[in-house]
Amino acid sequence: RSRTEGAPLSIHQADVLAALRLGEAVGVSAPVTLVGIQPASLEPGTELSPALAQALPNLLARVRRLLQSLMETGQPSPEDGQPS
Repeated sequence: RSRTEGAPLSIHQADVLAALRLGEAVGVSAPVTLVGIQPASLEPGTELSPALAQALPNLLARVRRLLQSLMETGQPSPEDGQPS
């Protein structure tokens, strides 16, 4: 269920379900794979947290494998389709 029903859409408050519904409304429907990062803190800042900086190389490698698998098979690779 959408958490921002009727709210204006901005790049800072993107509502994934609203975006998917918009795509369907204009005839664009495709499988969707989401990749996300949960922030450890919402305090203002411009630097990556130490935990994210350490995890970033592994995250990028997983995203690359995911994209490669999606391009080759249209499906996410089993090991990269799960959260870690």
